[in-house]
Amino acid sequence: MTETILSMLRARLDYPPHEIDDFLRIMIEGVIEDLRKSGIHICDNARDIMLVTDMSAWKYSCRDKAEGMPEWLRTERRERFLQEVRDAVE
Repeated sequence: MTETILSMLRARLDYPPHEIDDFLRIMIEGVIEDLRKSGIHICDNARDIMLVTDMSAWKYSCRDKAEGMPEWLRTERRERFLQEVRDAVE
């Protein structure tokens, strides 16, 4: 799953393969860990892969800025968390 996310992130950031892969892998792992700590367990499905890719791209592009998370990304994270809660209840 990490390699799929890495490929998508490279394409989104328009970086050639292997140029900053180590940095991006650590960022991806950090995003997955942050999501786990907030109660979201990442699965190997399209929705979760896109969420991690989007969050990683946002973190990369804002790494030296004090900008907050965009509303669309905050909403997607919240919806994914609510799905986790619904799944736990069922």
